[in-house]
Amino acid sequence: MENSQEKTPIVAQTLAQLYDGSDALDKIIGAPSTALDVYRSAVKQKGEIEERISTLENLQLARDTDAMQALVPGLKQAKANLDGVLGSISKASDLVDGVTKFLVVVDALVAAAKVVA
Repeated sequence: MENSQEKTPIVAQTLAQLYDGSDALDKIIGAPSTALDVYRSAVKQKGEIEERISTLENLQLARDTDAMQALVPGLKQAKANLDGVLGSISKASDLVDGVTKFLVVVDALVAAAKVVA
């Protein structure tokens, strides 16, 4: 973990990764060469990401927990996998699968964060 990330609360790190994913989907949505099925999937998956952003922003956390800390390695790996998928979209199912796998980890973190809120 980078030194700056060690001092940043996990929820803030997760939000940054969600915003990054949303921005990447915006690029796919805005590209004139994006196939219609990929475009539609990107719009739907962006909505899923924005839902998690809203949930995390509404949680008022006093501190990170051990349960949240335990999810950090999986979250980092899931984000790296998502970045790889978003960097080379060839079909809509790849996009949906990549975002879904990332959001499974985010949802686990949201569940852990709700326990603290």
